[in-house]
Amino acid sequence: MPSHFRFAGFELHIASRSLLLAGAPVAIEPKVFDVLSYLVEQRERAVGRDELIAAVWGRVDVADATLQQAISRLRRVLRETPDVPFVRTVPRHGYQWVAPTQLLTEPSPEQRAEPMMRASAQAAAVPAALPRERATSPGIKSRWLVAALAGLVVFAGAILARLGLYNGDTRGNAAATQKAASPVARIPMAADASATATSPPCAAEMSAASCIERLSSHLSDPALASASRVPLLLQRAQEYLRTGGLAAATADLDTLDSQLDAATPPALTARMLYLRHRAAVLGSHPDQALGFAQRALAIYRQQGPSDAHAELLQSLGTAASRQGELDRALTWLDSALEMYLATKNEAGAIRTLASKAYTLSQLGRFADALTAARDAEQRAHGGASPDLQREALSALAWASIQNGRLSDAREAVHAALALPVADTNSAQSPSLHALLGFIDAAGGRFQEALSAWEAALSHTPEGSSTSTAAGLHLAVIYAALNLGDRAQAQTQYQQLRAMAARQPELTQSAEHAAALLAHAKGDDAQAAAHFAQVWAAARESGTLNQQMLADYADVLLRRNDLNTLETLLGEPALPAREGHLYQLVQARYLAHRGRRADAQAAFDRARALAGERYTRWLEVTRREIAAAPGTR
Repeated sequence: MPSHFRFAGFELHIASRSLLLAGAPVAIEPKVFDVLSYLVEQRERAVGRDELIAAVWGRVDVADATLQQAISRLRRVLRETPDVPFVRTVPRHGYQWVAPTQLLTEPSPEQRAEPMMRASAQAAAVPAALPRERATSPGIKSRWLVAALAGLVVFAGAILARLGLYNGDTRGNAAATQKAASPVARIPMAADASATATSPPCAAEMSAASCIERLSSHLSDPALASASRVPLLLQRAQEYLRTGGLAAATADLDTLDSQLDAATPPALTARMLYLRHRAAVLGSHPDQALGFAQRALAIYRQQGPSDAHAELLQSLGTAASRQGELDRALTWLDSALEMYLATKNEAGAIRTLASKAYTLSQLGRFADALTAARDAEQRAHGGASPDLQREALSALAWASIQNGRLSDAREAVHAALALPVADTNSAQSPSLHALLGFIDAAGGRFQEALSAWEAALSHTPEGSSTSTAAGLHLAVIYAALNLGDRAQAQTQYQQLRAMAARQPELTQSAEHAAALLAHAKGDDAQAAAHFAQVWAAARESGTLNQQMLADYADVLLRRNDLNTLETLLGEPALPAREGHLYQLVQARYLAHRGRRADAQAAFDRARALAGERYTRWLEVTRREIAAAPGTR
């Protein structure tokens, strides 16, 4: 492929993905760079819109308006004027590069043909049933909501986690998704060699119900020795937890307490403590869960690496991530991954990598999150079960959204939806459709996002955590306000407020919704009061995020409360300072302070980080910078 072009004082380096002007780097968004590269490569002819969309986005279900926006931004980057044209619009067809261009690395004829072949192949790979996006977005009642919804994916992971995409629960049962931290793996247990004969491990393909039935049959034998009964009870408790049978599992574990003694092998004692830990997690007893885990770890550390040890580390890591203890979570997950790799447990490694991708995203380490998710997907693609493949693809989709790669995210979700789903995996379909909603939202397709979230709400398995529904209600409120449907937003808010009255831990979501509604009605004083409560609670729980900052910042800017906004931007507990929303908020703050050059620099960083997440908020920020006082 050509690697170096020169035109009108610019230098375009394809290999290093850089654009220079007079030797200095030029800020350019990734997709805009791709449009530029493709047009320059194919400068000898006019390129059709569909071909250009397929080459740059890898799909054809992208709105023409999205391409038009990219072309407009490209012209601005190149400072195009009528006297110095770069891109010619070809009516009813597409675009052609027209600037005199010097090719410094000559491609072969085969290389010159490669981009067009790649675009044709990508276009052909898109299912014909996929509808084209509308060329225009729905009417927007409030400009601030556009940006808010585009950044809504920041808290999407919490919703998807509760729906079963990030907890490692490959069965997706309702109870397990309540507060799941990691899966309960099927690990055969035997007290000693003699017990193995009477402790039949359940085969991997055996359903939990069949396994429980088999174990119960053996346990009903009055002649069964105590030494053989212990591993059977442990295995049955394990299967109950895999299917959400918390009460039955607890009963078996209570029975075990009376049968374990000093002669019990340490491995069985540690496993019992681990299952106690898992039961406490599912029963919402975090202090008890941590106590059981610490006792189990003390035993496992003496025995060296094992799948059971790694499973406990993964559970601790995922639970810590849910609680906002992200650095600790990453330490646990790294230890679990190292151990799974040492024991060659690919399934455990895949689940841990998916959890690690989610945690890294929360920390704002989006590129690292994408690397972890890709590793999980590549490992799963090599022959893992459909559930594991789905879990890895979901992590990849989530990380792709965070990196502004919406086309890649949508492709991953559709691949996950195409996989077979077990009858016991009822949570997976709504969670994947919820994820599609966040992709649509980030791309400005608000009606599609609303439909996806409403469908996810209606199909959320009965018995799932109400925090799942609370998060989806909040998402629907965002979409409804963007579509100007304040009545629906109010209805969703009333339902969310009723849920919070029953479960105080949902108060933060309800306050966030109240702030959004107050802001939409123009009552910024009330909105600021609600957001202050939300921010304080999130700081306490370790769940501050860019979305919350962006929502709160818009209220403060309308009130010209720059001192409070400055405090928020300097909040030590706020992760993801390199995220595009943080950079946009910083740009707006700097513009209002009259620091136009610094505001422009932050804005350029935001544009580069946004990827395909282009929203009108970018235009709003650009106008605010242009109107800002201070030296140009």
